[in-house]
Amino acid sequence: KSSEYQSLETLLAQKSPLFRFQQFREREAKELFDLQSIQLSQQLQQPISEKTNISEKTRILTSAKPTNQRPTSRLKD
Repeated sequence: KSSEYQSLETLLAQKSPLFRFQQFREREAKELFDLQSIQLSQQLQQPISEKTNISEKTRILTSAKPTNQRPTSRLKD
């Protein structure tokens, strides 16, 4: 094929709705993949800070239990 024919063929293909839709889908898929990889990398960085926060919250909650609660077995006596 001549270079002119090939360039005309590519121009026609680029104007084709199917070709444009395929390009759109590929671009959309790439953006989705990029977004997912960013979210995944953020999730991998977060657990360390989340674990410390959870352990601090648990420690605070367990130390803040009211002391005026008595066991029910003593009430029967």
